[in-house]
Amino acid sequence: VSGRSKYTLSTTILLSVDIFVTNVAKGEKKSATGKQSINIGSSLSKESEKILPIANPTDHIVNIGKMIEDVEIELRSNMDNLYIQKTKEIIDAIRPSPSSLSFHGGG
Repeated sequence: VSGRSKYTLSTTILLSVDIFVTNVAKGEKKSATGKQSINIGSSLSKESEKILPIANPTDHIVNIGKMIEDVEIELRSNMDNLYIQKTKEIIDAIRPSPSSLSFHGGG
């Protein structure tokens, strides 16, 4: 059983980030826990195709495993560099700094 096989791998990562902001101004929408919440979601998909050599039936497992590992490393890197860093920038830009919050005490 020698020759070559064509492998196609489709992968999708779904990312959901829930951010809860405390010390919100009176009258703003809050989550069930009484905190203001922001939900950001995104997905990243990739399809890869390779033609790899096989010498025996167990080579299929090795080839598929290697493809999965390669795509996982690439998608994790893309997710971290693109999505997570950009989301952090956006959240930092829209979230009020502690010094800009005004607190009103009772009494």
